[in-house]
Amino acid sequence: MKYRILSLEECVRHDRRTIWLETAEAGGQTVPVQFYAERRPFLKFDAQDRVLMIEVRADWYGKTWRCWNAKPAVTDWTPVKKPK
Repeated sequence: MKYRILSLEECVRHDRRTIWLETAEAGGQTVPVQFYAERRPFLKFDAQDRVLMIEVRADWYGKTWRCWNAKPAVTDWTPVKKPK
C-alpha cells in the first residue's frame, strides 16, 4: 500500500480503522491509532486498546502532528529538539 498524509477529516472518521499518527516532536516515528473522541479543541486517539490515549489539538494538524494511511517508510519531519 502506498502511504500518504491524510486530511484532518480522514483522521477523525469513526470507522475504527487503524491510521498512523506522527508528532513533530518525535518526527519519523509513527504510532498506530484509531480515532476515539472529540472534545474541542482536542481530539483523542486510541493506541493499543486504550493502554495509551493520545490527545492533540485539531487546529495544530499539519503543524505539530499529522496522520498517515499506512506506516510510512520515511517522513520529512525530523525530531524537534527541546530547548535546554
